[in-house]
Amino acid sequence: MLHAAELLDTAPERIVYVGDDLCDVQAGFAAGMITVATAYGYCGNDIPPHHWHANHVVDSPEDLQQLLRDIG
Repeated sequence: MLHAAELLDTAPERIVYVGDDLCDVQAGFAAGMITVATAYGYCGNDIPPHHWHANHVVDSPEDLQQLLRDIG
């Protein structure tokens, strides 16, 4: 993820990392990125997405689209 940020010539803290699993949010957080947990899609563990400590949680693709507009 940090390599991708470097290739994009963008600071990690300016990147929004969206994931549908706890490990996605953990990886984005570790990289210093803004994290968004999706409460739809895979969500393949026992811990609900709202408890993943992401910067944001969205419940639908439409919510994600609006969030990206708001923080963009």
